[in-house]
Amino acid sequence: VVLFTTPTHLYYLTMNGRTGRICSLDRPGQQLVTVVNDRAFFALREGGEVHIHSRPIGLLEALVDGLLSIPMFDEAELKLRISVLVSRFDCLRVSYSFLHNLQKHGLSDLALAIGEMLAFPQPALL
Repeated sequence: VVLFTTPTHLYYLTMNGRTGRICSLDRPGQQLVTVVNDRAFFALREGGEVHIHSRPIGLLEALVDGLLSIPMFDEAELKLRISVLVSRFDCLRVSYSFLHNLQKHGLSDLALAIGEMLAFPQPALL
């Protein structure tokens, strides 16, 4: 998966050419600096100075879409790899079209599990 910015949004691109929007940018013209599991860091030049801003994002949908674009995985291996991603990335920042896409690829059980997390999010641990 390749991440890229436009003047107003952060997008992803999969190997089969599919693009998806991850988030809108807080300020037009920000440039992507780096990404960690739950946030992205952007740079913006203002008045001769460079300011770094962070923003929470969900990468699960982009990463799974990237896996689904690779035809070499059989269903069992695909389920295993997606399960690993689900355990490491935020499931609350996915779209319902993403769940439909999982179902379309024969991964209804994973779509149901993620959908249940969306409907009944776990309370934060103190």
